Amino acid sequence: MRFFIALLSILFVATGHAQPTLEWIDLNLTVTQPVDLTGAGDGSDRLFIVQKNGIIRIYDLNSETLSGTNFLNISGQVRNSGERGLLGLAFHPQFATNGFFFVNYVSNGVGVPNNGQTVISRFKTNVPGGSTASAASETILLRINQPFANHNAGDLAFGPDGYLYIPTGDGGGGGDPNDTGQDPQSLLGKMLRIDVDNPDPGEEYGIPADNPFVGNSAVLDEIWALGLRNPWRISFDRLTGDLWIGDVGQVAREEIDFQPAGSAGGENYGWDCREGFLTYTGPGSSSPNCVGGSVYQDPLFDYDRSSTGGQSLTGGFVYRGSEASDLVGHYICADYASDRFFIITPDEGSGRNLLRQNNAPLSSVSTFGEDDDGELYVASLNGEIYRIVSSLTLPVELVRWQATAREKDVLLSWETASETEAASFQIERSVDGNNFTVLTTVAARGNTEVAQTYEYLDATPPVGTLYYRLRQRDFDGSEEIFPIRQVSFTPDADGPRVFPNPTKGDFSVAIPALLQEGPVTVTLFDAGGRVVYDRLRLAAAGAPTFEHTLPEVPAGVYTVRIAYDGKRFSRQLVVE
Repeated sequence: MRFFIALLSILFVATGHAQPTLEWIDLNLTVTQPVDLTGAGDGSDRLFIVQKNGIIRIYDLNSETLSGTNFLNISGQVRNSGERGLLGLAFHPQFATNGFFFVNYVSNGVGVPNNGQTVISRFKTNVPGGSTASAASETILLRINQPFANHNAGDLAFGPDGYLYIPTGDGGGGGDPNDTGQDPQSLLGKMLRIDVDNPDPGEEYGIPADNPFVGNSAVLDEIWALGLRNPWRISFDRLTGDLWIGDVGQVAREEIDFQPAGSAGGENYGWDCREGFLTYTGPGSSSPNCVGGSVYQDPLFDYDRSSTGGQSLTGGFVYRGSEASDLVGHYICADYASDRFFIITPDEGSGRNLLRQNNAPLSSVSTFGEDDDGELYVASLNGEIYRIVSSLTLPVELVRWQATAREKDVLLSWETASETEAASFQIERSVDGNNFTVLTTVAARGNTEVAQTYEYLDATPPVGTLYYRLRQRDFDGSEEIFPIRQVSFTPDADGPRVFPNPTKGDFSVAIPALLQEGPVTVTLFDAGGRVVYDRLRLAAAGAPTFEHTLPEVPAGVYTVRIAYDGKRFSRQLVVE
């Protein structure tokens, strides 16, 4: 592949930390009006490209080739003009075994209103997880008539709960003339949430029992949230489950809405009573459904609709890949009209910062997308597709960073190949993947070309799923945050501990409660069941700890058998 990398200039940089600068790697392919990009979630390293004209194509990330065979072609039933077309694609979480995927398109079928009809359909590949699907496999789940030709939205995505989320536009026309955004009896201008696996009688989908308005006859059951204008691209943070919504504005503001994981739904994002943080006063602002007070959910961010800001937000993703560690946790989006990119930094306790960057190699940014590994891509409506990387290079080359849950603690270990002007490492822990607490700060080596190994023992971790983050700081105050490591910690309250684990040779065995004086036997077995180490120690009652030095053994996973007080315990030990 021929690489083309373009560096952005930073227009605004928040102070205090080193900030990432985006770069792009050109995939060197041209497709027709791409409006959605996604992996299948099956580990097949395929990037699916949704073309507005009703065709879905496949780009193989390994061979770097665009398939000559279409994944799906429904161009004959798609109304492809203006903002309409085939607009969204989402793969079923079990696509690899059931072959199901879902699309959002505007139909031109017989009996469809002049301005089209939004259709949510399920298709099935010819073989489970395959590379082709027939138009004849379509099952229509939902139809929504469009009163105008614009504001179709068009995205859809499966949430961490397994339900399908469908953002809908207000139906178009300046200022939401039909007041659909606030109309609880309209599916337009909403976030819908449906169950595609358990349909209600006589329907092709079901209503989740915990949808916020179930049982309220004044509000349609499908509605999860209200008050959207034209939500062009939504995404779930694949780590935290937070929902991000890019909503295109009318006359004053573009906004990024946010719904934290665990929300019970029912948020009202304000349109057409609010636009961004402001009261909406443009065309059609006399909606009878508008009320005062704090009923509306403020956006996470908004920006002005102008030549310096933009006029059409394209929502993006929180980066969770591994190839650009300084982008991890940052939300990246862009403006279709101004070609400006935006990076929202993670919340570090003092609020998020917004970075604005321009001079991208592409214009008319139509969509972002993730592959199966969380790497991020961006497309232009003109047909170009790029992979997003970062140019920030901080003076630590990290070759290993891992968290290992053990019987009574969690071992954090990392290794650097070289360090330049490196001041310290900071270990942070979170129970929700979003809010982190500093555990300790470890001094770095400063300047060295020699590999360095570090360890920290979290001796009192809480029970459950834990998230650990490694933050590296330079002498000049620059920082880099390395990818989050997730572990599940379930302590063994009674048994012995073996540490450090992994080890390079020496290890210790800690006995929590020896009832009486007697022998403690420690035996090490290799993967073939052969004894490679065997020691017997006499110990007094209490909680002794014994240190052991291994003979030279190959790296690998060994079983440690520990016997005392008539009981035997087995532990795994990783030898590096």
